[in-house]
Amino acid sequence: MRGQAFAFLFIILFLIEYAMPRIKKFYDFKRIIRNLALPIVFHLISIVLIPFTLLEIAQWASTNQIGLFNYIKLPSLFDFIIGLVLLDLIIYWQHRIFHKVPFLWKLHRVHHTDKTLDVSSALRFHPAELFISVLIKFFFVVVLGINATTAVTFEIVLNGMAMFNHGNIRIPSTIDFILRKFIVTPDFHRTHHSDEPSLMHSNFGFNLSFWDYLFGSYRTVSYEDHPTMHLGVKGFDQEKSFSELLKHPFKGDVF
Repeated sequence: MRGQAFAFLFIILFLIEYAMPRIKKFYDFKRIIRNLALPIVFHLISIVLIPFTLLEIAQWASTNQIGLFNYIKLPSLFDFIIGLVLLDLIIYWQHRIFHKVPFLWKLHRVHHTDKTLDVSSALRFHPAELFISVLIKFFFVVVLGINATTAVTFEIVLNGMAMFNHGNIRIPSTIDFILRKFIVTPDFHRTHHSDEPSLMHSNFGFNLSFWDYLFGSYRTVSYEDHPTMHLGVKGFDQEKSFSELLKHPFKGDVF
């Protein structure tokens, strides 16, 4: 189900950004294929290294009554909503930590070296980062006792929102101003992909924008400046091959 939802959302959002681009640009399909190849490599590795899915981990915790929610016994709707919000908070802080810890930043930097943003950028994560991210999700699903429905729903929402806010989608400034009070919009997240460190290390949210406001990590760029904003990481050019993407974390530091 998750794979089908992912493919459907990717195609729909790709067509939307193609029809309504925020920034007119040439689509480098070799780059898009490289971005798509990264999670495919991770999937092949995970078949060997990770014998369980998030769904199976959540079901195991529920069956064995492990985790906070299995002791508190909230009503189903509250359990579902609070679980989604807590998982989103965890992803927010995970993202901040990946920017702060040098080794983790080297992995996450692969995502930031993309010098243009579109739906495929949401998939541009080094397999090692994806592996660590999965282990973090497993840990908190068990500790919190997140049920299977909440865990799978969060994964679908997270993937969909990541593709949406990385998308090159034009949203009128008045609508974006309202939406960003609640969710992470493409312009909200594009600021995070600026090559200026003060902007790059801000706007960490993927789903809810609330965390950036609450924890003081929100920064903004004027609506008119987005088309000319430089993206990527200073000191790193766009990789020309897939192997260079995989080797990127082992290149020299920039900061």
